[in-house]
Amino acid sequence: MVFFVLSSCSFHETVKEIPFPFIQSSLYDFSDITKVELSDTAATVSFSSHFIPNYEIEGTDWKIRIGEKEYIAKGNIGLNPDGKIVFDDSGSAEFSVIFESIPKRARNFDILSGVECFDFFGVDLTQTAREAQDGRINYQEDLPGPLVFDESSGESTLNVHLLNYKTGMKSDIDYAIIGIVGSFSGEMQVDAKGDATVSFPLKGSAIYQVCFSMTQTGVDGIVNPGETIDVMIDLNCFGHNIMKGRENYEASVIRYIATSDRHQSILETVNPQFSIPDVFCLPDDAEIAEISKAQSYLGKASNGEMTEEDFNVIDSFKWKFLTESIHSIQNEVMEKLASSSYSPVQEWQGPEEWIKQIIEPYNGKVIMIDLWNTWCSPCRSALTINEPLKDDVLSSNDIVWIYIADESSPIIEYQEYIKTIRGLHYRLSKEQMKDLKSYLNVDGIPFYILVERDGTFNGRPDLRNHSKYVQELLDRSENNIK
Repeated sequence: MVFFVLSSCSFHETVKEIPFPFIQSSLYDFSDITKVELSDTAATVSFSSHFIPNYEIEGTDWKIRIGEKEYIAKGNIGLNPDGKIVFDDSGSAEFSVIFESIPKRARNFDILSGVECFDFFGVDLTQTAREAQDGRINYQEDLPGPLVFDESSGESTLNVHLLNYKTGMKSDIDYAIIGIVGSFSGEMQVDAKGDATVSFPLKGSAIYQVCFSMTQTGVDGIVNPGETIDVMIDLNCFGHNIMKGRENYEASVIRYIATSDRHQSILETVNPQFSIPDVFCLPDDAEIAEISKAQSYLGKASNGEMTEEDFNVIDSFKWKFLTESIHSIQNEVMEKLASSSYSPVQEWQGPEEWIKQIIEPYNGKVIMIDLWNTWCSPCRSALTINEPLKDDVLSSNDIVWIYIADESSPIIEYQEYIKTIRGLHYRLSKEQMKDLKSYLNVDGIPFYILVERDGTFNGRPDLRNHSKYVQELLDRSENNIK
């Protein structure tokens, strides 16, 4: 007789843990990866975030990417039932996302969440941040010489090079040129190599600003007419900005500037071997102080607010082209103010009374009030989309359009822009706008106030949804739509 002895076997899954892994890059710095757990059946990534109390963010499409291969999420711990990340009363959120298992040979991966603020690149599976070696760069010994401010005119070029750029990162860079004779801003498109460029006419020296991430430090400097500037940003710095909040992790982000025939190269990198004073030392020349001081007077001149005392200060400038430019801007503004096409608010009795005052002549009509400013990109985008509808589905004598901006919109740019927007325009002081925002609990702009036919009104931030914006107006005025 043969006896078969069956013994029970228990399966013990091996789990590899990497606490606080090294992170190469992330565009936002309010979240960290506290742990990665790798097993035969899953890869679990734990996050710790600190943001706005009670705020919600939806991670729509979590995946791990290794080379060209993607591993999708199959579960989570700590997210609400519909997958949203909910920050508590203190602004904290702790959660984990469970992905498909990844190859054991993998040395690093990227995390893509469907929203930029939880995308991480170069998450190291071989070492923790404490064990990782900080970046090193080759640098030139010579430091920048004195800056020369140029009064001429010419075409200037700004080139930005994003070192360690990866597919899946955002594809645009915000930039601003702050000149004495005019300022402007925009977006530069990033190619697959991480390079972007923009050219612009320039009169006199200007300050340039470049920002790739909303929560990470930008780069700024001086550009002269006809000059080409190359800005190199090492995106590895962004990972260090996250990790420097960890215990026992020390690294400092520095900027390195090298000059050659006034051709600047600026490199942000992590290099604790050098302190900032050793490497970053723009000369504290009077020219720099003067152009910085001129910026504050430029703002006042752009709104026609220069006083006699202000003119006495700028008249003492060494660089007379700065003085002449500010005088020219003030004169131009005063001339255009004489033929203004908006209504300044002279008598302010508080936000509630003022709104009642401006809507009273239109009792019985539907009124849409739009809070906006020229510098607000989402505002301008919404205006561009909505304006043609006044000749289409929203063409009606039954709808009144009211637009409210404030003094943060430069007066000349504002006056030119509102020529393209049909409706009633008001420009408040900054204090008046502050009162209005407080009264209506305005959480940002654009912000909409919908006035019913009986004169009652409510703030409607939900109308930032364009489809809802249109439908709400159609529902209230459909009998009068042409």
